[in-house]
Amino acid sequence: MGQFYYNDSDWDALYEIVNKSEAKPGDEVELSLKTLSREIHYGKFEIGKEVKIREGARVVAVGKVTQVLNQQFESWDLASFRSSITDAYIPYSGDLIEGYKRFFTHYLMDENFFNGIEISEFEHPTNILNVKLSKKEDAFSPVYHFVTKQWREHLKLEMDRLKIDYQLNHALKLEKRNMQFATWGEIDKRYIMGEIIVE
Repeated sequence: MGQFYYNDSDWDALYEIVNKSEAKPGDEVELSLKTLSREIHYGKFEIGKEVKIREGARVVAVGKVTQVLNQQFESWDLASFRSSITDAYIPYSGDLIEGYKRFFTHYLMDENFFNGIEISEFEHPTNILNVKLSKKEDAFSPVYHFVTKQWREHLKLEMDRLKIDYQLNHALKLEKRNMQFATWGEIDKRYIMGEIIVE
């Protein structure tokens, strides 16, 4: 196991050389890379962007992203999702979106992690719901896992796209976490998108 360096950060990863048993310094090879932390990388890999493979402090390979095998990892944002979804899909509105707001409050407002929740609805086409959680817990991992688990088990529809960004302070405590989301159903052809912000 090694690390890959991408977007100014090091991450643990498994990698293997494609169609070759080994490579010597200077060889040009194709690598298959598998991240060990999944959701944190969703929506962030861009074709052509530089990536480095490290073993400890030593760089063992430098290259570019040529293919993203799992669509969840492909670079996206709210505006690009809205422009790519077909006219066959319509956004949640009226009673449907009011019901979805209640789901957010019910499944995310845990007093162990948060002091309060505020949900705003925007008509601008790139951001329908803005969910703000006032954090009580400063440790990154518990908040990250709680919000991600609630999303996965209770809030997403049939399909979804995520993009998670976060800021830690000098003590590695959570300052802010922002999760962009888009989720849609293939049966009712409806979608909802927005952001879940913890600060």
